[in-house]
Amino acid sequence: MKPRAATPPSLLLAWTLLLLGCLSVNWVRQHQDEPPPRAAMERLQPRQTDLDHCLAALGAPLLVQRGPGGSTELLWAHTDRGGWGFSISLNLFRFVNPSFSYQGTDGAAQALRLRFDEGWQLIQKSEGSLASLRRAQRERD
Repeated sequence: MKPRAATPPSLLLAWTLLLLGCLSVNWVRQHQDEPPPRAAMERLQPRQTDLDHCLAALGAPLLVQRGPGGSTELLWAHTDRGGWGFSISLNLFRFVNPSFSYQGTDGAAQALRLRFDEGWQLIQKSEGSLASLRRAQRERD
């Protein structure tokens, strides 16, 4: 007969803590707004498209703001991401209930930014993650 290996104290402690609390695992999916149609985005060309055509093709923007040199910027953004997470809560003593949660997500908000001159002609089209477009804007301003 083989001798049984001793259980490490840390494993016993972890098992005891789990018995005193609750562990939950979850999957979260976040879908916010729709991406602009790819065919419509490709038809929008700087110096050839005006604001009316852009709005007809893409719908209402998420954000409108003043750009450099009197220009106006319109931004469309969408998010589609998901990830696993977990939470653990313990009931150690009366009124002592520590808890911890973690939610990991993959993917980032994607965006399309169109810049128009004072005559409402498209002068620049930028695509990418919302974070990178906002970072580029902060560096520019």
